[in-house]
Amino acid sequence: MNSSDRLPVRYHVHLDVAGALSNMTDQDLDGLFQRNPPGEPVTAAEARRVLADHLASGRKVIPLAPCEGFDYTGTGCPGHVTADEVDHG
Repeated sequence: MNSSDRLPVRYHVHLDVAGALSNMTDQDLDGLFQRNPPGEPVTAAEARRVLADHLASGRKVIPLAPCEGFDYTGTGCPGHVTADEVDHG
């Protein structure tokens, strides 16, 4: 199969939970996440608690966008085949 026969695949970005806990400062975490449904930003302390809860639950990575089939144990997004984009030249 040559490259022109391949279908495009989209991957969603994920966050390494342990890495975020150890490397991100309070300034980095402050407002990074939002409460659901109101959409208010969470404080750095709240973000650290949420990340620690994810880690305690065995989640090594978390998605940063909705992702069907996401693997929380480390591989993240499985990839999603997308329709070929049409060139309207």
